Amino acid sequence: MEEVLQAVSQLQIIATMDASDSSYEPASHSDSDNEARANIEAKNEVGLQSARDVEDDSDKENGSDKENDGNARTHHLTKFHPFQQLPKELRLKIWGLHMENPRILELQSGIRSANSQVTTDQLSPRDWIRVAAPSCQPPAILHACAEARAEALRFYHLTNFEKQHDPKFEISIYYNPLVDIPYFGPESTVYTLQETVKKDIVMPRVAVDYSKGFRGISVMEALHGDQPGQQTGTKKIFFIVPSYLWFRGSDIDPSHTLYHTRSTGVTQKQRHTHSRIQNLMERIADGRGLRRFTFNNWTGENQPSVEFKGISPAPDTKMMYRNFMVPDEALFEKDDWFVLREVERKTGCMIQKELSDRDGYEDLWCDEDPHYELGFYGTPIATKNAIRLVEEIARKGEEEEKEREAQAEAQARECKDSWREYRHTPWAHKL
Repeated sequence: MEEVLQAVSQLQIIATMDASDSSYEPASHSDSDNEARANIEAKNEVGLQSARDVEDDSDKENGSDKENDGNARTHHLTKFHPFQQLPKELRLKIWGLHMENPRILELQSGIRSANSQVTTDQLSPRDWIRVAAPSCQPPAILHACAEARAEALRFYHLTNFEKQHDPKFEISIYYNPLVDIPYFGPESTVYTLQETVKKDIVMPRVAVDYSKGFRGISVMEALHGDQPGQQTGTKKIFFIVPSYLWFRGSDIDPSHTLYHTRSTGVTQKQRHTHSRIQNLMERIADGRGLRRFTFNNWTGENQPSVEFKGISPAPDTKMMYRNFMVPDEALFEKDDWFVLREVERKTGCMIQKELSDRDGYEDLWCDEDPHYELGFYGTPIATKNAIRLVEEIARKGEEEEKEREAQAEAQARECKDSWREYRHTPWAHKL
């Protein structure tokens, strides 16, 4: 505890020196610098003493006695009472760190209602574009205190992503283009993306779900621009690999987060789309641009990066979500999923096998046999070990299945050869 408080004290001094004098040199100090340092050290001492008092109170409440107990115990503070006594520069840095957490803002669009009173030539193919209700929540920092709100409003601005037949029904939300990620999910289409781009909203980072209404080439064309020199300001494009584990459609709120995934999709069509997007990524990286256009707006610093991600609820500290596709769930569902329960017991990682969007998942069975999705939640080490064990089980099961198929084919060939030999024997024709 003492070391942490001393480190905070040093950060306070450095932050204040940097803020007060950009040409600060440790070797020389003016009288004003020395006086400022003395004031800061006095404030730090007050903060240290207050923190010690909080720690002592916590020790007393928990009944711990370091002198009587041979093992020193660490207590994590849940409140920092002398926060207002910190230098303003340090407090602003803390607010700034809080605003570095990206929010996922989901956009939706809907078909024109049958009882709409306006004619078809007054409306686009999609009647409305709106921000999903959970994404309309203002950032929590705007309600923390006056200082936090003033600092946050330097970055968050009211922005209108919506399009209604009557503008008075459109709602603006607080949006920070430096970190927030507009998400065009399953309830939106390429039209939603195209109309949003027309609003000239700066979107350095965009997330797109390619499960239903999207295809990689259409997304790229919309963000590329149809005029030479047109720039949408997009620096990162996240293609969200379809998943049916952690949430239902339209249930995403700003606290959800992106995570790296090796999944390529649940159905064969989704996996094919994943492959096409990879080919587009190679064309962009090589500077060849998109086939449809005779010009290329994505050159040099204007070239965006493309990544595949998944979406999950925000994990607890030092925890993570991951998913993994298995081609055959029969390998794991025997004996009431005994294999997965054993993996959980050995690794300490929770494995999600029930589908959160069962209706959406069952719709996929109409066309083809989709891969089965397993979710993992735990510490990075536990999650890695659990996925490794599941991979080994799936690989062994696949090898055994191939071996059985090979044996069946060999037996079929043997039977066929035996039948041919039988037909060519002289006595076979007499039967």
